[in-house]
Amino acid sequence: MSLRWIQSKMDYENVMRHLSIDFMVSGSWQSNQQKVADFLALGEEVQRYGLGNVVPNASTVNIFPSHYAKNLMEIYKSLPDSIDVRDGELKSLVEVSSSLMESCTRIVVDGMEVGR
Repeated sequence: MSLRWIQSKMDYENVMRHLSIDFMVSGSWQSNQQKVADFLALGEEVQRYGLGNVVPNASTVNIFPSHYAKNLMEIYKSLPDSIDVRDGELKSLVEVSSSLMESCTRIVVDGMEVGR
């Protein structure tokens, strides 16, 4: 959520630069971004449950991951290089795309998506 209202790549880099236990500047923004991406990618493999073809009439459940780590990189790519200032005034704040901020976990039971 700390990235929800960032307005430029410079803002994003500043947030990443300050990600640490004590919120002090702790290394390069790229290094901290990689640490966050690695953390977010934990458990991102498709999980399969159920017996499917082994037991007649048993459901097969596939849970597809959220892709938060990929979304983190997409947030950065979607931002302008710097904040737009016109006639000494900042333009209105723009929220980061909600599709990049929310989980996109999908659950599929016997080939049919659940909950969408």
